[in-house]
Amino acid sequence: DTPEAMLRTISLAFGISASFHLAFAYMPTLWLAAAALFLATMAANILWVCSSTLLQLNVPDVYRGRVFATDFALFTVVMSVSTFVTGWSLDHSVATPRTLAAILGGLLFLPGLWWLPMTLCQPSTLSASSAAPGETHV
Repeated sequence: DTPEAMLRTISLAFGISASFHLAFAYMPTLWLAAAALFLATMAANILWVCSSTLLQLNVPDVYRGRVFATDFALFTVVMSVSTFVTGWSLDHSVATPRTLAAILGGLLFLPGLWWLPMTLCQPSTLSASSAAPGETHV
């Protein structure tokens, strides 16, 4: 896939993942809930693969480890805060599990809505200097 295709795929994967996380909150059976989470997770994994590949293509070798360490650290912090807030909300009866699932599913649309305009307005981000030896990009 080309970097442009991966950028579009990331936009689509954000929407699919958020949609199925939101749908999870309203599933009437355990099997349908499991299917919704399965599809949401598959979309999130596609998103992660495409974004990691784009980072590898665009970040110079000398900085790549630092960038991936920062990426994973931010992911860990966001997951920790999200887990804490969700647990606290459940413990203090702020909302029902379904309501929290719907809120969190809805919040997942925000990065996708932020990403989409950047994708539509952005020229190719793959620089010639990041190409492998013997490989050229137009």
